[in-house]
Amino acid sequence: QTAATLYPMALARAYLAQEAAREPASKSNAEGTSTSAAALVRRADALISPAIARLASFECDGGGFEWFGEGPGHESLTAFGVAVLSETASALTSNAGNESASMRKRASAWLRTRVRPSGRGFERNPKSLDTFGRAPDGTTDAYILWSLALAGQEVAPAQLEHLRTLSTQAPADGDPYFLALAAGAHAALAESHARAKGPEEEPAAAPERELVQQAEALLRRALAFQEADGRVAQAVTSITASHGRNLDVETSAVTAIACLLLGNSWASAAETTVRWLISQCDGGRFGATQGTALALKALVMYSTRRSQAEYSTLLSLQVGDASATDPVAVSSSSSGGPVVVEADQDKAAALARAPEEKAEHSISVRAHGGPTPLGASAALPVELSVAYYAKQPDTCGDSPVGLAVRIVAPDRGDEAGAHSSGHLSVQEGDALDIDVVVSNAGSAAAAMTVAIVGLPGGVEVDAAELERLRKRRSIDFYEIFPGMIHLYWRGIDASASARVVLPAAARFVGKYEGLASQAYLYYDDTCRSWAPGTPLYIEPRESPYKG
Repeated sequence: QTAATLYPMALARAYLAQEAAREPASKSNAEGTSTSAAALVRRADALISPAIARLASFECDGGGFEWFGEGPGHESLTAFGVAVLSETASALTSNAGNESASMRKRASAWLRTRVRPSGRGFERNPKSLDTFGRAPDGTTDAYILWSLALAGQEVAPAQLEHLRTLSTQAPADGDPYFLALAAGAHAALAESHARAKGPEEEPAAAPERELVQQAEALLRRALAFQEADGRVAQAVTSITASHGRNLDVETSAVTAIACLLLGNSWASAAETTVRWLISQCDGGRFGATQGTALALKALVMYSTRRSQAEYSTLLSLQVGDASATDPVAVSSSSSGGPVVVEADQDKAAALARAPEEKAEHSISVRAHGGPTPLGASAALPVELSVAYYAKQPDTCGDSPVGLAVRIVAPDRGDEAGAHSSGHLSVQEGDALDIDVVVSNAGSAAAAMTVAIVGLPGGVEVDAAELERLRKRRSIDFYEIFPGMIHLYWRGIDASASARVVLPAAARFVGKYEGLASQAYLYYDDTCRSWAPGTPLYIEPRESPYKG
């Protein structure tokens, strides 16, 4: 979780730093201006520093990183850590930046100790039951080498030869995710060689040319899977065993990164892929953790490397065919950052009124009067914010895990829903059992699974018992938050269930209902199962004294 938060934050900071450099000094230095890019950079710095310190707590004694800081380290998760630390080391000049560089160096050195005796590929942590540990060997090796290469770390010749062998052995219609990783690793190494050359050397030495040629050959094969809308589809799997939209985002992002590393001759392919990635942004995320991080990395690279085209256009918000706001001008001379097109509330309300009992309206943002930032004929990315509350969201139809939660009063033999009121009725001080069952009905083992259990008010869970459950491996990790408990399992076997009973107590008199509970795969959190919140009535305890 720490790395998953830190990585996008560091990438967003890098993008904001570019915007801050283009901002007028009057805006970036203005007192009380919290929305300027420069102010957001300062805010990001304040958040990143403590996150780096927390990330250090997950380093294993023997080297590398592991989900909960327990050794031994995990190879592909450590490679993800190298990618995260590379961003924070380059972004920060403070002590946090120096600590990032030191951790990256240690993590890279540990990965080199995990090379197989043959010198080809990496050992695998047999302890891992998580998605990172389930990717095929070739995909895992490619991901580790890709992470090291993009972080500017050394890659042994034998390892690079191993990657080439895997690429050669892959069928012509192979996995575009693997092919894009391999292309990106070669391209990043070629770029590192170019930076390391002295001024007296040839413009393109033989090793560098060979790396570029290998990268381009691999990238052509990956781009054979590019759809008309720009996404790179039909990947077999990814390092997080993603599927559906998440897999398409990850594959498209690593393909865009390879295109950008190889320069202007691949600009058209990069542009098409980036446009599709932008269209996948939903509430600041691009799907699950890995997809969001990779998409942000591709977008920051795109923003850094592409040439800024001249543009000038007008934007307007429309409901149906009628305008709901005055046009807003935007051009390449603007200070950067998002353009907010806000409807006039009275005008929008009048447009929305209809005599029908149920009316539907299309809402659009239209550009007119000139080329847009993405070209004369390109569609602009638009984010529409809609806030609403659902007592119990719908369960995703494709959710790989199921969830059942109930509260039982063992001393009374009652369970929630037994009374006509729908509430379990107990007295203050009564013992409670919170029975949580997470099931995997699939034919394949489920990866790291999370259950967020909503607690009714007035209930207190025994924290010591949670720790005992962790030590007995009934759960692998837990976190306690107000009104909820997060439970983690490294994985759940096929056609199996994980069940835990959490001892609790009814502490405070009142009538309560817990938040809806949810379960999902940690690396595919866009598809969740939901269970209703449990109602509970805690009555005052009768006094044992009479008269």
